[in-house]
Amino acid sequence: MANTKITELTELAAKPSTNDILAIVDVTGTDTTKKITVANLMKSDVTGNATTATTATVANTVATADTTDTSCSVALFESATGNQAAKTDAGLTYNASTGTLTATALIVATSTPASASATGTAGTIAWDTGYIYICTATNTWERVAIATW
Repeated sequence: MANTKITELTELAAKPSTNDILAIVDVTGTDTTKKITVANLMKSDVTGNATTATTATVANTVATADTTDTSCSVALFESATGNQAAKTDAGLTYNASTGTLTATALIVATSTPASASATGTAGTIAWDTGYIYICTATNTWERVAIATW
């Protein structure tokens, strides 16, 4: 194998093991061939972009910290479990200075409850020309009359 060109070696068809060794030519001084394990290569600083990547590893935990930023993005997740990337939406922001959560729209019930025990989820808001309705607990609605002053 000492007289075999790297280009003539058999290609590894599977995912490399962390113990596999890669040959690297160090060109910082005299051209010297060195070795590095896959594990150590993966620990190195990687730069560039991933526009052609087909898979990625997502961290299982996210580090959080208080902020004083006046225009923060709110993190969104598509599921409650599993490895997944955080997503954001420009229509939902948080101003840490004032404690204000801003959304471009607030989705509420599309119809008003027929009775105080109508089906509903706590926190749902609905209204009509005479009342504002708030679901205070599962299937428990309260209302307040709307009046001019």
